[in-house]
Amino acid sequence: MSELEHPKVSIILPVYNAGAVLNDALDSALGQTLAETEVIAVDDGSQDESAALLRKRAESDQRLRFFQQGENRGTLAARNRGLRECRGEYVMFLDPDDFLERNAAAELSALADAAKADVVHFGTKEFVRKADGSRQALYNWTVPEEKRISGKGTVLRDLLQGGHNWSLCFKLIRTEVCRKALNATDEFFCIMGEDLYFYLAAAYFAESFLQTGKAYYNYDTTIGITAPGTVSPAAFQRTATLLDALAQGEKFLREKGILADPVSAGEWQTLMRGQYLILWNRWYSRLAPGTRGETGEYLLHHASNKELLLVSLLDENNYLRENEEFLKFARGIYECMNRIFPKNSWMRLKLKSWYKKRKIRRKEKP
Repeated sequence: MSELEHPKVSIILPVYNAGAVLNDALDSALGQTLAETEVIAVDDGSQDESAALLRKRAESDQRLRFFQQGENRGTLAARNRGLRECRGEYVMFLDPDDFLERNAAAELSALADAAKADVVHFGTKEFVRKADGSRQALYNWTVPEEKRISGKGTVLRDLLQGGHNWSLCFKLIRTEVCRKALNATDEFFCIMGEDLYFYLAAAYFAESFLQTGKAYYNYDTTIGITAPGTVSPAAFQRTATLLDALAQGEKFLREKGILADPVSAGEWQTLMRGQYLILWNRWYSRLAPGTRGETGEYLLHHASNKELLLVSLLDENNYLRENEEFLKFARGIYECMNRIFPKNSWMRLKLKSWYKKRKIRRKEKP
């Protein structure tokens, strides 16, 4: 019983309406070659068969511990519940539509032990699910470079500089570090950007980092941000919790004094700009025509840094200048400038100048 009472690795699995694919994730987590592995599954108010499936699997395997949220509270809250319940020395995170290599927990915890690393970041492979339920492998993500980092503040600095990404599922993290991050962050409904928000805190508290190019994670691109197809305004607003994650992340960095450094503040703004563009390019662009105006207004009003959002779209997305729907959106923004920004603000003058130049170019076209 000692390996169940004192596991080496806890795998946290947040679940929401994933009954159709959940068994693959459970098989990979419970099939780990490391005997001292526990699986913490948190059902986040699912309305399908997920909870029943988890309960049945937990009854037949003591390594699986099953918890339920009373309502759908988002991935951030579900993972936080898992962290409060886990008993392992290290934590791994697994999404319910993905799966781990069977040797992941054993090899990664051994690497962490040998290097005394608080965080081990590793590679991943992509796949899609075919209509018959089988999986088709796609390709490996960019293979992470082999490197080690140590020293207070160095892991967060490397993250802000783009030295590694914040995806929690591609990491093994010391539980003590996760608990510090848990105590230092707020909980709110979040299903996009939750990795970034939580890992900012984890990176802040981590003092040693190891990166390996070996792939231990298999990522399903059939649904989510990488999937094709249109999205509804309601789905976009759920996804736009990324805006809350960015606002809360900035609050954390400011409270810790990180943004007092001009270099770090600039790196954070660069990161935010990239996330604004992802929300626009990969989600807003998938809205059906006729729903984008109101949703664009929602996006504008919920961004914590409105000027940065607009600069990101205008400066870095040249194709938007040729997009009629975007021009309508821009005109709407222009009309409400008096209510949003002071009359002579730099942002208003910049947008006004761009708009005038666009009108001139349109008139000059034959």
